[in-house]
Amino acid sequence: MGFWSMLFAKVQYQILILGLDDAGKTTFLEQVRHLYSGTSPPEDLKIPPTVGLNIGKLDVSRVRFIFWDLGGSASLRVLWDKYYADSHAVLFLIDSTADDGRMDEAKEEIRRIATDKDLIGAPIILLANKQDLKHATQVDALAKMLQLPHDSTTITPSHSLSSARSASSSKHSVITPSSSSSSSSLAASTSSSTSSSASPASSSSASAASLSSSPPSSSSSSSLYGDHLMKLLPISALTGSGIRRVIDLLMQFLPKMPRTLLMKERNA
Repeated sequence: MGFWSMLFAKVQYQILILGLDDAGKTTFLEQVRHLYSGTSPPEDLKIPPTVGLNIGKLDVSRVRFIFWDLGGSASLRVLWDKYYADSHAVLFLIDSTADDGRMDEAKEEIRRIATDKDLIGAPIILLANKQDLKHATQVDALAKMLQLPHDSTTITPSHSLSSARSASSSKHSVITPSSSSSSSSLAASTSSSTSSSASPASSSSASAASLSSSPPSSSSSSSLYGDHLMKLLPISALTGSGIRRVIDLLMQFLPKMPRTLLMKERNA
């Protein structure tokens, strides 16, 4: 790689967007596209269930996020683990209005993700979606229901990224989604297609971020979920509320995660 290529190269992270069907995963990805491109989503935004995979690319400053939005129906969840080894982090969306049965189902899926050997060290950010609705369960109650670490809903002042917020509002931030869903495509212009059985890209750009400091520790992590860094954040994918905060956290956590260094060395 030439000097100028290295100088302007972006650090690339692959992020999985998981959750049960109807949790709001594709709506979340669509809202990310609109928020960071400065456009407004249609008032009657309707996203059909994902059959396969949606891909979104988001550039924020010197970072490029590749989002893999996987279908959440029971028949498609068997494909999730095919993408674990090449993922830097997981965003797991939870329908805050779901009944107890669906909450238990989500809890079991989170447990499976957190205990999979191919995701060792990957931060898991749980997104309590649909918080704008009347009957939504609040995050503190959700944390208890899911038996999360007691600090999972706490974001300390050090987690605030003023520089990331500044970069995230830049007009140069772009997201380009594509879709392999057989039922529909995202409202955005498509750049590529991937079938539900396709393997994710195995190579990632070498990280230029500093790894000298450790990520925030979560010594109280429940054995139910292993030693993952876990945070639970309230969002509304439909209105876009809370989404910038999610990107801010990814911008902070990922350069510091040992998993990032391991993946960089593996792909070198």
